[in-house]
Amino acid sequence: GYNRAELYSGKALDFDGVNDSVNVPDSDELDGFTNFTYSVIAKADSTPNYCRLFDTGNDTIQAAINLDDQLYLYINSTFIKFDYVLELNKYLHFAIVFTGGQDLKLYINGVLEETKTHSISSTGTNSTNLAIGANTGLTGNVWDGYMSNARLFNTALTAAQVADLYNNP
Repeated sequence: GYNRAELYSGKALDFDGVNDSVNVPDSDELDGFTNFTYSVIAKADSTPNYCRLFDTGNDTIQAAINLDDQLYLYINSTFIKFDYVLELNKYLHFAIVFTGGQDLKLYINGVLEETKTHSISSTGTNSTNLAIGANTGLTGNVWDGYMSNARLFNTALTAAQVADLYNNP
C-alpha cells in the first residue's frame, strides 16, 4: 500500500488556529436538509475550544472538536456528542452522515465508529454561508491544523460510498 500521510502532504490547507477559514459564498441552499453527509480529511495540531470542522451558522449544522478532543455536532441547536476521541497530529478521514429522523453516523477512515439516534427532522434554515475551519457567527473557534477534500453532500451516503471516499481520495 501507500503512505496516506505522504498522499496528503502538501495537498491540504493549513489552518493556523487564529483566523484562517474557507467561506463558501451563496451556500444558503444548504437549508432544510433532511439528509446530508460531510466528509473531510483533517489533522488537528491542537484543539482550541470548539474548533470547527465546518459551520453553516447558528441553529443549523456545526461540527466541532472541543478541548476534551471529542467531536460534537449541533443540528438545530441540538447538541450531540460522539464518544470518539480525536487523535492529534494524525490525518483522519471524517464522514458524518445525517439521516433525518433516524441516525447520525460517524465514520473514521471509512469505518463506522458510532451511531447516535436522534429526533431531528431537518437542518433548519440559514442565511449564513458555509465556513470550513471556523465559526460563522463568532470570532474564535477556528481549526488549528490541516484539512483537505472537504465535501458536503445533500444526501446520506451509504457505508460503501463513505469507504470509497476514504479509499479513493
